[in-house]
Amino acid sequence: MSRWPETRSERFTGAKAICGGQRGECLGDGSGMDREMLERLFHPFETTKGDAGTGLGLWVSKGILDKHQTRIAVRSRRNGGTVFRLFVPVEATASENQSR
Repeated sequence: MSRWPETRSERFTGAKAICGGQRGECLGDGSGMDREMLERLFHPFETTKGDAGTGLGLWVSKGILDKHQTRIAVRSRRNGGTVFRLFVPVEATASENQSR
């Protein structure tokens, strides 16, 4: 049995230009996560899929976001769903494009 919360539906609210960057939001209306799961969310080898998962997906994703100076905030409540909010600074995107 998976420890990962059930998700009934997910939606990406799209990107919006704000204060020197782009903000995006992904909402899930599943069972949400408790504090313990939130604290381990981006840890390596933390999996809720048993033998089917490596526990590297969110850890690697967080590393990529950090390299691009992207901030990520996660808000979740047990039985209340989860919100992932990303903020990508325009300066980071512009300087990366210039260095190519």
